[in-house]
Amino acid sequence: MIKIIKIGGISLNNLVLYSDMKDLFRHNNEIIFIVISALKNVSSLLKHAAKSAESGNKILFSETVNEIFSIHQDFIERNMPTKVASISKILSESKENLLKALNSVYLTGFLSKRTLDSILSQGELLLLGILRIDLADNPNVEVVDSRMIIKTDSNYNSAKPLQEETNQAIQQLVSGSDAGNYITQGFVASDLQGNTTTMGFESSNLTALLIAQALGSKEIRIITDVPGICVADPKIFPDAKVIEEISYHNAYIAAKYGLKLFYAPMIESSDITDTTIIYSNKINHLNELTKIVRVADCNNSLLIVREVISWKIEADSSVALRASATLTITDNMSNWVYIDKRNMNSIADELLININTYCLISVLFSEKSLIVNQAMKFFENNEDFKLVIANSDVIHIVSNMESGMEFCKVILPMIS
Repeated sequence: MIKIIKIGGISLNNLVLYSDMKDLFRHNNEIIFIVISALKNVSSLLKHAAKSAESGNKILFSETVNEIFSIHQDFIERNMPTKVASISKILSESKENLLKALNSVYLTGFLSKRTLDSILSQGELLLLGILRIDLADNPNVEVVDSRMIIKTDSNYNSAKPLQEETNQAIQQLVSGSDAGNYITQGFVASDLQGNTTTMGFESSNLTALLIAQALGSKEIRIITDVPGICVADPKIFPDAKVIEEISYHNAYIAAKYGLKLFYAPMIESSDITDTTIIYSNKINHLNELTKIVRVADCNNSLLIVREVISWKIEADSSVALRASATLTITDNMSNWVYIDKRNMNSIADELLININTYCLISVLFSEKSLIVNQAMKFFENNEDFKLVIANSDVIHIVSNMESGMEFCKVILPMIS
């Protein structure tokens, strides 16, 4: 049996889970392929550094690089304190190379998509280099640069996998190696000319699926910092219940409406191959978990809460705005638009007028009339209540943050 496990950057920085991963490599009789993400916030910081260099802000991109390497220094000191000295060389070399790339962007004032991919890949590459040193004493572990096995087209920043070439590369790796364990990075790939590509933010899960498909595995396990997929974010709502099963269809819709744990292209591909996806926060002991399957036993509601930016748009900027965002909520009566705050970097400054911050509550797969009626009752005479928009899949509610969180506490028992 082949186990495919993807570990998120937040989880990998957990001392107990990192130790469990190393123990798994030492004590198993199966082929194990682990896919890692960059450490928490590193990919976003790399993008921020690249954009700062392009805009000519050398102080800002230099400070951002220092923050990136401070995150890795803390990871090393926490998880492998006896190897700090031996890993220091890779840190200094990686930092020098990153600053060189950013300085080039700074001097030219030009950031191509290809260069951005090269910069964005540094988070996963640096972490993989650190793990290569820490795992060097285990001859049964092969550390693999994903650019050698995940092949894509040349659509930089959102490259599409080339299935046949990827399958061949992965199968050749496993058949030609004596190692029983492999570890590689997600998100990063290469085109047929050898150029570094990335497959889109949150695409590390897709990397795990591509490996599973190449090796004939019908299951992948995704390790996060929460016990599974809950009705609502358990970090915000501790009483939110874990959902045992979610269908591919509902998972895809949830990804579309902003549930970060799901990556839509991975869900689509899993549906085609009928690959079960398991979400949990532990490697070895699966107690609470969620399975993504073709047919779920029941359809649970989901509640997604986000901080959104709102503004009024000029009539001629409407098309450009919608083209640059993954999700916009529009109040057609007043021409106000709301967008997930995480997407702010993609919006040109000249498009923004009268920016405000609000709470966007998205309730999926629930009885529409129940939620809408509760919203109208709860927010009656509330000046900071903005709108309710509903369709067959989702009800969107926009209000101020404090009132929005209180409303979530009211409806959570109703949809659990």
